[in-house]
Amino acid sequence: MRNKIDFEMTTNIVRVIIFLVAIIFYFTQIPGGRSSEIGMKKLNAYFSTSPAITKKIDSYVKKLETAGGIKTVNNEKIINKDKFIKYLAEEDCIKSEFAPFYNYKNIFNAGILALLYIITAIVLTKSLPYNPVYSIIFASADFLLATLFIFWTGGISSPFILMYILPVVHIATQFGFSYSLGITVFSAVIIFLFSNLLGFYGAEAIKDPFKSIIPFTALLGLSGFLVGTISKMLSPMSSTHIVVDETPKRLEDITRKYQAQSKELQKYINMEENFRRKQREFHGIHEIIQEIVSEVDIKKLLPLIMIKAAEECEARVGATLLKTTSGELRVYERYNLSPVSEQIFTSRYGEGILGTVALKGEPVSLSKSDNDPRFSYFARCPERV
Repeated sequence: MRNKIDFEMTTNIVRVIIFLVAIIFYFTQIPGGRSSEIGMKKLNAYFSTSPAITKKIDSYVKKLETAGGIKTVNNEKIINKDKFIKYLAEEDCIKSEFAPFYNYKNIFNAGILALLYIITAIVLTKSLPYNPVYSIIFASADFLLATLFIFWTGGISSPFILMYILPVVHIATQFGFSYSLGITVFSAVIIFLFSNLLGFYGAEAIKDPFKSIIPFTALLGLSGFLVGTISKMLSPMSSTHIVVDETPKRLEDITRKYQAQSKELQKYINMEENFRRKQREFHGIHEIIQEIVSEVDIKKLLPLIMIKAAEECEARVGATLLKTTSGELRVYERYNLSPVSEQIFTSRYGEGILGTVALKGEPVSLSKSDNDPRFSYFARCPERV
């Protein structure tokens, strides 16, 4: 990484990977996903490692059956997930290993929040110059989301506990080891308080800090120390600010010139596209003229004109109409036109849309989006003209 902006973008990529993998993994583990209903087969399989909860499930289902409050779908009993979670809470059967099940809605909402945060971080990193304040904001957001995921998925026993490494590494790289050490101690305090005092769903109380918090704090501190030491050895990562140019005005001038040249280049590209389009049109007209000159028989000439006209106009359907001696306009040649539409197209010379065009010799363009009442003339065509 050449500078701190590169580091910010790398951190964004790490955020995307961590949050997406975490959300996807946990929702594949939760029976029923986000649905408020769940089948008994999935429920029993999920709690199969806890005989105590399995007994509570049987007791709960029997109560529902007695009260007639259970439904059956495809020979499987279905219960309401939220009411069942409330029942387990009242029976004091909540365990940290099943915390994702109790907090499935919260995990999903936090996942959406995480994605919005990642998008915001990427936009700010790409559009704004580097500023240490942004790093503090990003690290704070990382810490908040990590805390939510950790205590909604089991507390100190949750694998999401490793997400605390992200803000520690972030601060260590940007500001040094001493700052990351403060984040490390703060993380340990948060884990202890949330587990022992605030009573999150499924977060077990920490009985022996020396077996859980102390080793984890040491891991965070070691990560911050290693990253902070490496960041000092790299250049220009060791400085807090990056000097892109001694005169910011010069950078602005270069940017304006680049934008002006880009607009000029786009103008020439558009001119070239228009030229090639005109060239294709003239080529098509030239082919039509050659075929008209080489063909004398009107019966053979009209099909050629019909096909060429449809191709040049990029039309899905088309028709060539000729006036009879009785003043009627009848379809002589058709292009992807059904017999039903052929009858609709048949009209009198000088009457209606087609008759007026034949009389005046001037084209008429109709659009359904313009709410032109004359467009209803073609409404009965199967081709949806």
